[in-house]
Amino acid sequence: MNLLSLLRIVACCAAGLLAGIGAKHLAAHVTVLSLDGKNDYGRLALWMIDASEADIAAYWQRFRQRKDPDNDIADLIFINWTRLDSRAAIAAATGTDNEQKAWWAWACHAPQAALAAAIFGKPDRVKNVAWGIGEFHPDWLRAHFDEIPQDARQMAITGLTKRGDGGDPLATLNFLKRHLGGVHTEVFKSLVIKDPLAAYDWVRKDRDVSNNPFNFDPKADFVKMLNETHPEVLESLAKQAPSGALKREMEAALFENLLRSDPEAAIEQAKTTESPIVAAQRLAAAGLSLIHSDPDRAFALAENLFLPNKNPLLIGTKIEFPSSYSTTWSKDKEVSQFIDALIVEDPARVMAMAAANLPYDRPYGASYHFNALAANWAGRDLPAYAEWVHQQSDPAVYDKAAGNVVSELKELGNYVDAAEWALTLDQSRADQLGNLLPVWQSQDPAEVQRWLESAKLPEMEKQQYKQQLKAKLKTP
Repeated sequence: MNLLSLLRIVACCAAGLLAGIGAKHLAAHVTVLSLDGKNDYGRLALWMIDASEADIAAYWQRFRQRKDPDNDIADLIFINWTRLDSRAAIAAATGTDNEQKAWWAWACHAPQAALAAAIFGKPDRVKNVAWGIGEFHPDWLRAHFDEIPQDARQMAITGLTKRGDGGDPLATLNFLKRHLGGVHTEVFKSLVIKDPLAAYDWVRKDRDVSNNPFNFDPKADFVKMLNETHPEVLESLAKQAPSGALKREMEAALFENLLRSDPEAAIEQAKTTESPIVAAQRLAAAGLSLIHSDPDRAFALAENLFLPNKNPLLIGTKIEFPSSYSTTWSKDKEVSQFIDALIVEDPARVMAMAAANLPYDRPYGASYHFNALAANWAGRDLPAYAEWVHQQSDPAVYDKAAGNVVSELKELGNYVDAAEWALTLDQSRADQLGNLLPVWQSQDPAEVQRWLESAKLPEMEKQQYKQQLKAKLKTP
């Protein structure tokens, strides 16, 4: 909390605390009417604690004549004036730009009276009062929220969350969840700081915050907040937490901490992790930390991701049924970032690791990884990638690698070169030409026919392509 906020709360909630400690002395030796701006805020705050209603009214008359009055000073004036004579303060502000401040300030001292007066006498100031109640009297607001008119409740919530936690973060969290279905970031962080175990218990409960108006998910940020404020508590909770997403997030944060403090211990932990998914994520995190300082070590770690039947770029989730199962696949963010960094460092070395596992091809397995990595490199530097393809002696590797050259050239509109590359293929030649030629025909049918006539293809295969293209022309 900054100094202005602290002084404002002192003026509102402990108005007599500093009386008699020098304010009279200050008034006698300083021309109060000359005080101006934020540099004098503290001196004015002390003076107003002991000033009379007439003194404050006089200062207000001088203050309101300024061309560019300071908003914080105006707040200070009405916080103190409404403490002494709310009616006079409201009357003085009515019709001016500071009318809303006067009602807001009155709520600081008498929430019930200010709310009643606004509802029955000045409905357009109910929202100002509601804000003041939320800001200065969170306990009262939580107990009397139903008394706030419906259209002013959001302003009360805004006032409540302005200072973070309303004095009781757990009560405020439950209040916000009950009335808004959401969680405010600063309120939740206050609970994490003040009582991390209570915050953990709160997060563990099944709370739907999908419609959170504050755009904050405590389940997603709890571990990060806890690691920043109470890392020692994080380690303890991770050990006792039941299996699940929250425990995995805690363990991931602890691993990141270990990686920073003891990289070798972290790497050893990553290698011995039983869960294949978690092991891959940890190896990727360790590799990323080394990619610039020790790239050879990073590539050595990557070798563990390209072992036979491993899926370095995909995570498979198996769903079992009584007599069958299905698997859904998704990319892992950490592993993908690591692989991308390796490709930037030495794409040929990455492709060599991927190529070594092609004999273990499975659906969405090694072939997917190889093609994804090849497309990445070919899209960034096609000449370098094509040169690497020319160097491949394994027919299976060449066939898959060259297919990516065909695809990239087709995307670039270089159909002649794409077709020539397709001719060098073995197993996938028919598929590549079958996809390429209709696209080419749609752009330049005459050129397609000329190429087919001169292409070094068996005559029967040529006729098949010609028939295919002819049928495409007849299709509406």
